[in-house]
Amino acid sequence: MNNDFDYGIYYRAFHDDSDAHAQHMVQWALDQVEPHLLPSAAGPVLDIGCGMGFALQALEHRGYTDVQGVDRDRSQVDACLAKGLKVQRSEDLLGWLDAREGQFAQIMMLDVLEHIPVEQQIAVARGIHKALKPGGRALIRVPNANSILASRWKYIDYTHTSSFTEHSVRFVLLNAGFKTCMVPPDGQPGPRPKLRRGSWGWAFRQDLARWLLRHFWRRVLELELNLDGSKLPLGLNLVAVADK
Repeated sequence: MNNDFDYGIYYRAFHDDSDAHAQHMVQWALDQVEPHLLPSAAGPVLDIGCGMGFALQALEHRGYTDVQGVDRDRSQVDACLAKGLKVQRSEDLLGWLDAREGQFAQIMMLDVLEHIPVEQQIAVARGIHKALKPGGRALIRVPNANSILASRWKYIDYTHTSSFTEHSVRFVLLNAGFKTCMVPPDGQPGPRPKLRRGSWGWAFRQDLARWLLRHFWRRVLELELNLDGSKLPLGLNLVAVADK
């Protein structure tokens, strides 16, 4: 993909370098990835498409000492380096991974695979597989085509090339050579919010509206696709956990 543009124009519309925003994003990254990580003792961790380094900071907050990132956008790499993070810039991800065969215990690629042309996605997944140690783990997050907002979520970013279901992301990773690939359900819509005395506030109404919307959408998918939708992930993103 030609990168003769400043991706930071999009990224900076949602992120800034303020301490408050960084703290929020670090906590968000922890909530997203921590349940699926191997222990820090497993070895080095790589974050592909590390952006402004929020996931790297989250790992450091949890005691991971051997973490590094790679990204192709100069402005985001510069932001990481200014924070003292170990990040490199590369416009040739496949070549970069090929030169690091078996070096990493874990590789994260959060919100990146959807930017890669579809015909190259399996090749990139194979590069990740090659760069992992035996028994290593890949943690991939992609847009969820099951979501009721899937269309907006795909096209909110000009550089997105695809969206995924739990089936298609497993297809990519298993064809890349991974032994297993799990896509955890997001647990939505979950239990219906309970009305308690004094609870009829804005937060409760938001939770109830979200629950009703997702409950309705799950029923639509069940009826249209003739499937059991009880474990169908409906959030904006899918997380895939693949082991080598």
